[in-house]
Amino acid sequence: MALPPAAQKAGLLSEAKAFRGMVVQKAAPNDVAKSARTLAAHLLTAYPVPLAPGKTPDLARGKALYAQNCAGCHGLSGDGHGPDAVKLNPVPVAFADVSRARERSPFALYQVIGQGLGGTAMRSFSELPSQDRWNLAFYIGRFAFPDAGQGEQLWKSDAALRSQIPNLAALAGMTPASLGRQIGPDKADAVLGYLRAHPEAVSEATTGSLTVAHEKLQASLAAYVAGDREAAKKLALSAYLDGFEPVEPALAARDATLMGRIETEMGNLRAAIGRGEPVSAVKDRMAVLDGLFSDAEEVLSPDAASTASTFLGAFTILLREGVEALLIVVAMIAFLRKADRGEMVRHVHVGWVAALAAGALTWAVATFFIGISGASRELTEGFGSLFAAVVLLSVGIWMHGKSQAGEWQRYINETLGKALSRSSAWFLFGLAFIVVYREVFETILFYAALTAQGSGAVILAGAISAVVVLALIAWAMLRFSAQLPVGEFFKYSSWLIAVLAVVLAGKGVSALQEAGIIDIAPLAHMPRIPVLGLFPTWQSIAPTSRDEPVPSVLSTVPEGSSVTRLRIAQMDCPTEEALIRKKLGTMGEVDGLEFNLMQRVLTVVHRTGAVPEVQAAIRDLGMDAELFEPVGNEKPHEEATKPWWPYAAGGFAALVAEIIQWSDLPEWTVALVALIAVAICGLDTYRKGWIALRHGNLNINALMSIAVTGALLIRQWPEAAMVMVLFAIAELIEAKSLDRARNAIRSLVQLAPDHATVRQPDGSWVDRPAASVRIGDVVRIKPGQSIALDGTVKSGRSTINQSAITGESMPVEKAPGDQVFAGTLNEA
Repeated sequence: MALPPAAQKAGLLSEAKAFRGMVVQKAAPNDVAKSARTLAAHLLTAYPVPLAPGKTPDLARGKALYAQNCAGCHGLSGDGHGPDAVKLNPVPVAFADVSRARERSPFALYQVIGQGLGGTAMRSFSELPSQDRWNLAFYIGRFAFPDAGQGEQLWKSDAALRSQIPNLAALAGMTPASLGRQIGPDKADAVLGYLRAHPEAVSEATTGSLTVAHEKLQASLAAYVAGDREAAKKLALSAYLDGFEPVEPALAARDATLMGRIETEMGNLRAAIGRGEPVSAVKDRMAVLDGLFSDAEEVLSPDAASTASTFLGAFTILLREGVEALLIVVAMIAFLRKADRGEMVRHVHVGWVAALAAGALTWAVATFFIGISGASRELTEGFGSLFAAVVLLSVGIWMHGKSQAGEWQRYINETLGKALSRSSAWFLFGLAFIVVYREVFETILFYAALTAQGSGAVILAGAISAVVVLALIAWAMLRFSAQLPVGEFFKYSSWLIAVLAVVLAGKGVSALQEAGIIDIAPLAHMPRIPVLGLFPTWQSIAPTSRDEPVPSVLSTVPEGSSVTRLRIAQMDCPTEEALIRKKLGTMGEVDGLEFNLMQRVLTVVHRTGAVPEVQAAIRDLGMDAELFEPVGNEKPHEEATKPWWPYAAGGFAALVAEIIQWSDLPEWTVALVALIAVAICGLDTYRKGWIALRHGNLNINALMSIAVTGALLIRQWPEAAMVMVLFAIAELIEAKSLDRARNAIRSLVQLAPDHATVRQPDGSWVDRPAASVRIGDVVRIKPGQSIALDGTVKSGRSTINQSAITGESMPVEKAPGDQVFAGTLNEA
């Protein structure tokens, strides 16, 4: 085959002629090998061909291809001793031979796989797709270099080494021998052994690369099209955690708005998959994300970086993350000074200094030993935020109780010294450590991303500037707080801590949603304001809220599915709905859900015969589900008949606990009475809270249980008791109000007749049960008759008595196009 025209063609032909002469003259093997490699390099320079796979090689696919096509000759372990090897001459190559493998790149293997090897039994496998040949080449290339931990450590700790292998093209064309001449043979063997076994490490190391995210999204779409909704949801989560999360800190520093849009759209995609939206809708969502990923890659490209953007990124990141921790730490220090316990301030200082040291250790471990996965990051942020929020909520309750100067002075004189001398030192240390380490952990990830892209001096200048601003804020806060009266100080402090607790709770829920621990229910038209802990999902702004409205499940019942209505007596509000939706939504037997909270009825679209499994799942949530068949003239549901005396007894005990707190009685007496109040009124809340936590749902019962427990742990006995009692009473009032509303609606419905006169296709009129009338049917209402169904007047004019529904004393005239209501009377 003649070479096409090129400027280097003459030189290449001359070089090839010289190489052929060396072969004919049987020159030294090393000289021949060196000449061959040089000729190959020059040839590829003159006539470039694709030198790298289009996407990250899949070694699992490569392993399967090797077992199917290669193991018979080369052996399963690549030692050249396969079952068919004895029949071959020359014998098959031993891929595990280190000396030969050091001169071999994945690209060379790729070529041989596609072209075959003349004079041997090695045939061409050109029928394999290009990506499969790459999968096979990378799998074969790892035989001689076991995946040792040393290679991973070297790769993650040496930035200069990562710059030498910036992408898959560099990895595909590199031999251990060429790399060994720069860093040493042993290190080269270890590093390339690790990278050939884990080529995704190169994709992840490439700044701004979202290749993994693109690939995971396509795999998620394929699983969704195939009907495997659970696998599609997991792959979509992986696209975020493994594909987008590694570059999120860098993107947040460059374009926080774009980062927020991507996070929101990723959440919307997972929610759409969970709801079972049509394939076309899911494809549209993925197309939007692909476009956003492309925008992110442009923003993250080295050309987009500037000194100003790097400085501002370093400055704003540290300032933003530092302010939250600073507010809490300064509030603790100011409180101790107000209490005249300056000797305890050192425990706060030790806490935040230890958090900084732990952050430095985290950075070292993440840089030199292991990588911090996206899931680990989100879980650390999520649980850390929620724990800090619970502690702050408990402290806020305590501070609010001490906002009166007289109560504060009594507390100082009688209990503060004992409390601080026993266990508060550890409490102060722990709270300071948690709130600071959470922010340090986040800041480390952002700065690691910036360091890989920008000048170290510029980043240092931004960080120092932020530290100066934070120091000024701390000085101003301490100075201002020292001038406040005790009552004012605690009033403002309790409000500040309450706001911070809400912010941390919102951030914690959002982080756990991104980690896949909590489901996502997007909230339309809600702004995303991370600094306030506000995110556009129902769970992050109100854990008791329900999912966004979805179309009726009865309008799209899949073939082979059935519809069953279940009455759930314990389903009163969106709290229970969220639990049931999360539990049943993960069941493959369930195709759709529709809730009617007023009737306590759940409509389930399910695979035929799956009713027992659905009922068992609901029982696991502490609720009972019985088959529901609507009956005309159904009797009103009895209102909640819980006895009143437990609430009276609990309230009395909580009040006694408050009185004892003001007396000189021992602390154990107030603790005992408060625990009695919590036990009387709070056991049901604790039971519901435990069920919610066990199923990964942070509803109001779970949060209340955690808050009351936190108050008890810091020995705020009366506050814990009173909060639990008031919550239990509020729950009872809500249940009674819902029962009365249900019965009122039933009473109105019973005013409507059970039958209606419906026009038939032939124009005749037939009396039929009202429940069988379909949308679009025409119903005749004679004067003096009650209207059986809601509808719109099609023809005729009349006056309608609507007093039973609207309370109007006078009849209302109705004409074509006007709406009429079931239970009203046609008078004229």
